[in-house]
Order: sequence, then C-alpha cells, then structure tokens
Amino acid sequence: MIHIFILNPCAGRQNFSEELRKKLESFEKLNYYIFNTRNSGHETELVRKILKIFSDESIRIYCCGGSGTMCNIMNGIDDFSSVELAFYPCGLTNDFLKVFEDDYDKFRNIENLINGEVILIDYIKTNHGVALNTFSVGLDSNLTENLIDYRFMSVFGKGLPYLMAFLNATFFTKPDNYEIYVDEQKFEGSMSQLCFGNGNYIGGIMNMTDDANIWDGKASYLIGPPKGGARLLPLVNHMIKRRIDKLRAVTTNGKCEQLTIKRIDGQPFQINLDGEMQPAQKEWTARIINKGLKFVIPKGVNVIDR
Repeated sequence: MIHIFILNPCAGRQNFSEELRKKLESFEKLNYYIFNTRNSGHETELVRKILKIFSDESIRIYCCGGSGTMCNIMNGIDDFSSVELAFYPCGLTNDFLKVFEDDYDKFRNIENLINGEVILIDYIKTNHGVALNTFSVGLDSNLTENLIDYRFMSVFGKGLPYLMAFLNATFFTKPDNYEIYVDEQKFEGSMSQLCFGNGNYIGGIMNMTDDANIWDGKASYLIGPPKGGARLLPLVNHMIKRRIDKLRAVTTNGKCEQLTIKRIDGQPFQINLDGEMQPAQKEWTARIINKGLKFVIPKGVNVIDR
C-alpha cells in the first residue's frame, strides 16, 4: 500500500509540518509520499492528480490539516471504494473526530494511525459536492466567512479567531426565508440556522446533537428559530455549553436521510460543507451515504461498543 500525506501548512500550528516529516522518516518500511497544498482548495486538484498517477495501487490518503482540508480532499475522490482515508488532526477545527469523544487525541498519534484499522462509515453527498461532518447554512456560515478575517489572531490564542468570528456572526446574522424538505416533511419560513450533520460538532465550539451515529445511514438535523442578533444568544449558549435537551426544546430537530433546501425568493445561496463555503446554488440536496467511506481509526480505538 502507498501512504499519501496531504499537508496543509496553513492549518493550525505552523510547525506541525516539520514535526510530521521527522516522524515519518523514522518508519523504515513505510512506502509514502508527502504533498504540500499551495492554497485553500488546492487539495481537490492535487488528489485528482495523485489518484491518476497511482491508479493501479492501493492507496491510503492522510488528511494532515483540519475539517476544510478533509472536505477538499474528499471532493477530489470520485470513487470512495478504491481509497482509504485517515484524519491526522492539525487544523483549528477537527470537528468530525470529536464523535470519538475520549479517543479524539489518539488520532494525533501518527504511528497508531498508520497501524490502525479501516472501518466503513457514513458521509454526506450533496448535488454540489461531498462532506464528512456537516452541511449547514445560517449562523455558522457567517462565522466561517468571518473567520478568514480573524485568522491572524491565532498568534494570541488558538480560540481567539473563533471567538471574534462567533461574536460578529451572532450579532449580524440575518435570518432568511427558506423552503426545506426533511425526508418527506416540509418546513417553510425564516430560520437562523440549519444543520444536517454526520457528527456532533459544528463550527469548532458548537454542538448540534449528542447522539451522532456515523454508520447508521441517518443524519441529525437541526433548524433554528427565526431570530437574529442578541436573540440568538440563548440558542448559541445551549450549543456551546452542550445543553442538548434545552437546544432540542427551542429548535426543530431529529434524524433523517435526506434534506433539500432553497430560498423562497429563488435566489442562489452558499452552503457550508465542513467549514468550506461552496459556490452559490439555487437549490441544495444533501443525503447520507451509508457506510460508503473507508475510514482509518488508530490502533487502540475501540468502536465495537459505540
């Protein structure tokens, strides 16, 4: 097997790239290649080229970055049955891995990840791309867009960019009017946040649920109330402090296999896939692909009892 490491040098800690290279040099029999991304979104093009070059080989691709890096890597893969994917968390957010709870930090052990096992998990497929963790629009989309402007503040603290982006998004999010189909059920009207999630977390610090199951063929969905500005604070507070019962009481939520959303005024709009804002489209459909992804879990992580 060929091990492909896709490094996003702009993700998270600025020195992780050199540290990882030194660790990989210690593996005597590991057949591997390291590729650095040039800019945001470059992963998709890079992975497509890599898969052509190694088309006759068994390949495992390691995402060495954050949630957005993984999303961009996945969108460069046409056939998930032919590739194994591993997540070596180096980004500001690595939201999907938080579904493993106390085992989250085990993904940071590259030796155990290399010697890990492959399991089949769900992923999200839309009519305009794929994602591992979430499909969303609203408050978190505004947070993601604002984060770009505040990223430089990470030198003063890892969480500071998110705090600033969060405050900006909270007080300037304006609810829009949507037509939403959750499986066969229709919702129509204004809403502040929509999440369709494979995992538990979104936006680095917010919880949308506490019972995500990454191999049951269903997503968790959450539709926030039509509130903006300071009136959003109670909702956000519940999400940050993981008050799931209170969150469920003030939102429309549940489990589903598919969700379709469009604006009532017919205008195109952007969707956030795992922290990556996608080009605006007039209609979006997201569905869960049951056990469609070969995902590597580190040695020592037990998924049997989950």
